[in-house]
Amino acid sequence: MGICASKVVDIIPEKEVMYEIVEAIVRFEEMAKAGERLTKAQKKQKKKLDETTRAIRKVVKVNEDTRV
Repeated sequence: MGICASKVVDIIPEKEVMYEIVEAIVRFEEMAKAGERLTKAQKKQKKKLDETTRAIRKVVKVNEDTRV
């Protein structure tokens, strides 16, 4: 039998943490628009932010699908 692994958000972050995530996403978008290259550390951070963004989109989609 194979192992089934899934990523689950265990806790809901505080508002300040969510604001920091959004600010980081905006910074990366501004850097991309300006044509700046990312450092290796920034690429790792952006990869984690992309994963977070996908998770948030899934939560939003579920919330929209279950609204009455």
